[in-house]
Amino acid sequence: MACVQLTAGLSPSCAAEKAVGGIDKRVYIGQLDQIDWTTTTFGANNEITAFGLITNVPAYTLKKFIGKKLKNNTVVDGVVGENTNMFNQSLNLVLYARTAAEKKAVNDLFLAEGLFAIVETNGSALSPAQLEVYGIGNDVGSPDNYGLSGSAYQNNSGTLLNDPNNITVTLSGEHPNDSLVFIPASSLAANLTLLDGMSV
Repeated sequence: MACVQLTAGLSPSCAAEKAVGGIDKRVYIGQLDQIDWTTTTFGANNEITAFGLITNVPAYTLKKFIGKKLKNNTVVDGVVGENTNMFNQSLNLVLYARTAAEKKAVNDLFLAEGLFAIVETNGSALSPAQLEVYGIGNDVGSPDNYGLSGSAYQNNSGTLLNDPNNITVTLSGEHPNDSLVFIPASSLAANLTLLDGMSV
């Protein structure tokens, strides 16, 4: 018997066929070791249905990194292995930092390990936006074995006055699944309110 059984076929909806590309300029980033795994739950179809952070003093928080529209993106590549195949999840951020504190925040992002990110996809009338999670494995027994870490960094001053002047950071890591859908609440607005309440 095959180790992995097909559980469903696919007939794409209009929302899937007409989905627009890209992700929102705002990204929520946290650390796996700050997730409360006793209150965070997974659904049967690669979704997170409840989510919480460990109660701590001072409180653990998600960090919001905000760039510009149509600059950030995500990529998931299949990685073929001898024993099992994996999904290399990557988040590419274009960030704008000027002060010393802002630059340190971006430096720390690149140096940190065991990260996860929650992004909002771009949406349209036919294909509403949704929240997707990168860096969390759906291996319920050990989801904290995974995570994202810095895999590329470039601080580019540009040459001409109108050249881009930004910092690009790529976070990536191999996982047993593609990105997860984040649906603890029934609406996008309610889920964004939940995340904003956990964020600085």
